[in-house]
Amino acid sequence: MIAVSFEDLGHRFSRNWLFRHLNGHFQTGDFVLVTGRNGAGKSTLLRMTGLLADSLEGKVHLSPSGQYTKLNRHLWCGYVSPPVRLYAELTGEETLRLAADSRQLTPDARLDSWKASSGLSASDWNKPVRQWSSGMTQRLKLLTACMHAPHLLLLDEPFSNLDQSGRNWFESILADMRSSTLIFLATNDPADFELSSTVIRIGDEKA
Repeated sequence: MIAVSFEDLGHRFSRNWLFRHLNGHFQTGDFVLVTGRNGAGKSTLLRMTGLLADSLEGKVHLSPSGQYTKLNRHLWCGYVSPPVRLYAELTGEETLRLAADSRQLTPDARLDSWKASSGLSASDWNKPVRQWSSGMTQRLKLLTACMHAPHLLLLDEPFSNLDQSGRNWFESILADMRSSTLIFLATNDPADFELSSTVIRIGDEKA
């Protein structure tokens, strides 16, 4: 079980505080939706939560203390964001194997089930990712973020580039993971709000 606490968390751009004095406690089973205008710091807050970025003010606490560190983050955290890129020359299957290796998983026994769960065809997996559509690539990014059953899952606009079938596919994955994972999702899409148990709204704060 993982728990995340925000203690007077704040971040600013230039002289303007995007959010400040943010406090909260979240744990396994919570589905936290982070919303706010574009540029409000939603992506930054997700990165802080996963120890991918440092806060300018306040602290992020992960517990049990010492179990979740920057050094072993690849084992306990899954992260999807538009800036995250895949290796374009690798095939889909090679990408899955690489992700499994980095998380100390043994892929051979589970590779077929991972591929089958994606909704992609067998031939797609043998093509370089550069030949994939944006929707197929997004499915692969989401799959690699979830394949190791992370304790913490950080999703920045995860439904972008997905059609309705893709959205249904990933919502099903989230439903299966929800009881054993702490999930943060950054979005402004009203359709995503019904997924959450808690909503954090952030915006401009005056200096």
